[in-house]
Amino acid sequence: MVAVFLAIEAKKQQEAAKGKQGTKSKRDSLKSLLEKISRTELEEFIKTYMTKNKVFKSDFQLYFIDKNENNDFEKKITDIIDQTIKPRYRGGEPQNLPDLNKEIKKHLKTINTYIGNSNYRDAFIFAKCLFVKLHEIIVKSSYPINTFISNTNKVLDVIIFLAEDERVPLSLKEVIFSFLLEQMVKNAELYEDYYDNKLPQAGRKLSITLQKEEDYLQAIDKLLDKNRISGSIRRFYTIEKIKLLSQLGKQKEADKIIDKNIEHPFFRRIKVDMLIEKKDYKAAKTCLKEGITELKQRYGTENIVREWEELLLQIAKEEGDFDTMRKYYKKYAFYGDGDSQYYDNWKSTYTAEEWEKVISEEIKKQETYYNERKKRLSAYRNVAVVSPILFLIYQKEDMHEVLWEKVKNTDIPTILNYLHYLKKNHDTEIMDKLYKDVIAYAENAYYRTEYEKVASFIRKMIEDAPEEKEKIRKLIEKLKQRHKKKYSFVQILNEIIIDYKI
Repeated sequence: MVAVFLAIEAKKQQEAAKGKQGTKSKRDSLKSLLEKISRTELEEFIKTYMTKNKVFKSDFQLYFIDKNENNDFEKKITDIIDQTIKPRYRGGEPQNLPDLNKEIKKHLKTINTYIGNSNYRDAFIFAKCLFVKLHEIIVKSSYPINTFISNTNKVLDVIIFLAEDERVPLSLKEVIFSFLLEQMVKNAELYEDYYDNKLPQAGRKLSITLQKEEDYLQAIDKLLDKNRISGSIRRFYTIEKIKLLSQLGKQKEADKIIDKNIEHPFFRRIKVDMLIEKKDYKAAKTCLKEGITELKQRYGTENIVREWEELLLQIAKEEGDFDTMRKYYKKYAFYGDGDSQYYDNWKSTYTAEEWEKVISEEIKKQETYYNERKKRLSAYRNVAVVSPILFLIYQKEDMHEVLWEKVKNTDIPTILNYLHYLKKNHDTEIMDKLYKDVIAYAENAYYRTEYEKVASFIRKMIEDAPEEKEKIRKLIEKLKQRHKKKYSFVQILNEIIIDYKI
């Protein structure tokens, strides 16, 4: 009590000392003042002050809580939390969360003090009561602030620490385990939203420590029996169950659950990974191919299909299955605008003699498609036809003359795509073409976005052909001269000069 009284008196003395002299003598007199005050008078003062200042009352009770043996510790802690964590609601939303964050930090400090003193029981009780209170506030809030959620997570982290730390007695861990299971079943949806499912994962680990795996599995079953839980929650806890069964060596039970949920890509992938790990490639391929067939009938599954085809490719490499390797290397070499690495991998599966025949046939096929498309489009208007796949083949097979003939009649972005390659054999032609086309494009530029587009062309030219800086500098100067009244354009061009020091 004396310690608390000293703190209060020091604060009062500090406030009274502002703008006054002689504070030192007043502080010195505090000791003699306390000596004159009887225990009865001091108790009366504390009781009176408690009625006026509830924060002081809570701090006092918390400071001396270990002295209060006649009262239920958990009830006292709950009362203190209720007194200090009091949200003020307006329109259904708490308005004082920043203030509550300060109180949370104070409580966390106290909890950590308990842990530092090896008082794990009281640390858990305090953390548990605080977490339940804070979670209740989050549930009631439509838009809880991130700091408040973060601090609530810190309280949960303390509980998880106590669940995992070796110094904590097993008897207390059993109490913590019961709390984790209770909260897991009660608030499954919210734990995913706000706490990244840390709580159920901690529960699974603790169930193994305590050899109470069946209790954890029963809690999951109870949760999965609920009708109103989202698919992601149901999937998460099903995976938790599979993980635990696998850890317990009950693989047959885990496999049954996987097979029961095999229509979902995630569970099919789990099964495939297990089969690959066992080197049962035949079963893995069958499982993947069945899944790919199903996925192709659904919308928006292209990424998963590709991922699984990549797995088929990996298996083919393990088995030396060149037909499958060529199939998927070629498919993804020609996917979208083409992929140079997949092209090289595809080529590497053939001998030089084999490749010459394969690529000659492919070029004929791609050129036929290119010419038909060009003919079809040219019937309506004069348009440059671009074929990224055919152009990739020309580039990879070093057919620069053919590539330049087709590229030079396209637009600036397309020419720039091949500048780094074509400049080796067509430096003068390609730079002259770009010089002319950029000037022509700038003639019809009137808005800042169009000026920036011109600048992006020039920047690309500098980056892919730095040896042509002098010619590019002349291009910039010419543009500045021709468009000197377009002040923002000139400014953008000057930025290029500064950035590249040309």
